[in-house]
Amino acid sequence: MKNTRKLYRNEKWENFSNTIKCRDNYACSKCGRKESDVVLQVHHTQYKIGLKPWEYAYSDCITLCKGCHASEHNITDP
Repeated sequence: MKNTRKLYRNEKWENFSNTIKCRDNYACSKCGRKESDVVLQVHHTQYKIGLKPWEYAYSDCITLCKGCHASEHNITDP
């Protein structure tokens, strides 16, 4: 898990995620909230063994706000 987090602090990931957010008009694909209102994150709709986060097809990723992203991973606040 620790090594995985390092992958998301990489210039290649930053460029990739910015491309996805731009494609999605800087809005959550699920609830529609904009970057000015929430923290946006890029969600991989499927995971493929051996690929780094930025090696996915753009079509395998969507922009989600932090809340919707947590919901996609079944993470809820205590």
